[in-house]
Amino acid sequence: MDYEYYVIEWSEEERDLGIGWHQDEDHPDLGECHFQIDHAGQTVDRRSATFLNDHPLEVLETRLDQLRAVLPRIEWAEGAPTVPDDGLPPSE
Repeated sequence: MDYEYYVIEWSEEERDLGIGWHQDEDHPDLGECHFQIDHAGQTVDRRSATFLNDHPLEVLETRLDQLRAVLPRIEWAEGAPTVPDDGLPPSE
């Protein structure tokens, strides 16, 4: 793939929690960008996310706004974090 990479991630060491968007080549089945939740040393959720083809500062600003919307939507089921499908910005 011929595009740049980024990781925009919220990290909480105390809960061993990481939530964010990754634009990389690690999961080509999910497209150019994916949303990921890591907890207790493993990935507990990974989904395709909208690819943002904007200036890097615009991408950062958009993802930070989305993060502010996603964080309150985290639910804990059986000790693991999840975000309901309607808790994420829509994928294209």
